[in-house]
Amino acid sequence: MINGCVGTTRKQINWRSQLKDGTLIDVRAVNFPQKWTLKYRPRGAENWVYDWKAPQGEWETLLDALQRRYQRRQATQHDIDEVRRVISRL
Repeated sequence: MINGCVGTTRKQINWRSQLKDGTLIDVRAVNFPQKWTLKYRPRGAENWVYDWKAPQGEWETLLDALQRRYQRRQATQHDIDEVRRVISRL
């Protein structure tokens, strides 16, 4: 145990997008623990919106990022499969 951490890992991927009303947002995908979630914040805001029902396009952006990272061995097939399952349920 180092500095109070007990074997937990956190992965995150960030990108910029736009809401339907044209508001520019920062999007963050976080994998913790073994589950991907998406959150966003309007550009320049301090607080993140955590209970966001992200549209399918945002999940597809995450899938694309994970597939590119997988080629560089920075993501797992499990990550890709999990996001594909989320997309199939939308």
